Amino acid sequence: MSYRSEFRLYWINLLGAAIGLATGITLNFFTLNIFGPRLIADLHWTKAQFALIGSLPIFMIFAMPVGGWLVDRYGSRLAGTIGFVTLPIGFISLSRMDGDFTEFFIISLVMNTFGILTSALIFCRVIIDRFDKARGTALSLMMCASPLTGMVMPLLIGEIVNDHGWRTGYLALAAISAVGGAASLLMIGPSRKPQADPAGDALPEKTGARMMAIARNPIFLLLLCGMFLVNMPRTFATSQLKIAVLEYGFPDRVGTMIVSLYAFGTVMGRFLSGLALDRLPAHVVAMVALSFPAVGYLYFAYPQDMTWLLILAVFTIGIAFGSEFDVGAMILSRNFPARDFSKLYSLLDIALGLGSSMGSVILSATLTETSGYRTFMFIALVGTLIGAALVTATGRHRPLGKTAEPA
Repeated sequence: MSYRSEFRLYWINLLGAAIGLATGITLNFFTLNIFGPRLIADLHWTKAQFALIGSLPIFMIFAMPVGGWLVDRYGSRLAGTIGFVTLPIGFISLSRMDGDFTEFFIISLVMNTFGILTSALIFCRVIIDRFDKARGTALSLMMCASPLTGMVMPLLIGEIVNDHGWRTGYLALAAISAVGGAASLLMIGPSRKPQADPAGDALPEKTGARMMAIARNPIFLLLLCGMFLVNMPRTFATSQLKIAVLEYGFPDRVGTMIVSLYAFGTVMGRFLSGLALDRLPAHVVAMVALSFPAVGYLYFAYPQDMTWLLILAVFTIGIAFGSEFDVGAMILSRNFPARDFSKLYSLLDIALGLGSSMGSVILSATLTETSGYRTFMFIALVGTLIGAALVTATGRHRPLGKTAEPA
């Protein structure tokens, strides 16, 4: 099937996956910066407390493999139904909480646990099962939906929070996730047999033995370790970005604009990386895209009172966080069995989550010690460059099994 034919046949499934990703748990990620200053002020929390919310992914170690198994076994539609029933309930619960940070943490933990069933974990499988020649572009278009929503939601929810309070803001998110989730589940269609199963014929039939063989493959190990490192600074971008911008003396409107700019950078990163992945080896794309945010971290280590420099720094950070999911999904789909994609993607998600959690703990510790961001930014810069080098090194190894396209 040709590149264009895949889009002509499967555009409705692609659109459904994009809508689901845009209105799933990602809503919480992209609006956390907007709620942060209000929650800290109204409920009398500290910045160090609020930074701990970024440690939630560490609790996903057990939930992610279960979610991956559920998708591979029962399909994306059933898994997504569970997620989109739970997520709006979580937003409503947040709107009704009192000032106890523990309550906020527990509600967020439950939302994140079931929210994985509204994430790329299930929607990537929709794309992998249907697209081959246009896989990189299709993945990027789907992934773009999340940050596109992230560009709009901070502005929309920011206005609601400013005019009506943060409780109303969470109710608005509940309505958006409920409507978007229902539309997505109708459009993605039933699960289907994957078009290709690279390397699958030479691997054991039993799932356990096959997964052990994959776990020993250098490509898989390098990918997990590299993604762990490049994702460590994510907690700063998702929970501390606006707080840092305000601390550096920029007005509130610039802080809100910067949150949307980060989302725009993520969109561009996903779109450009998707186009590149259909034309260049994934490890080459990784080398460029994943090392790019070092420029941004250097700015936040030595902030300057120049808006254009702030914009450039945030944009470079967004570019990297936009491309990492496309790069990871492409390396997995081209080197390992398609029947195990969701299970493997769940392990990749765990590595990303552990990286984010580790970054959250480090950020909280450095904020407690210094009340500033410079120390964390240096750690982020070094970790990012090492992580990008590890993912780039996947191109030096052959896929496990019979033949597979080089990544």
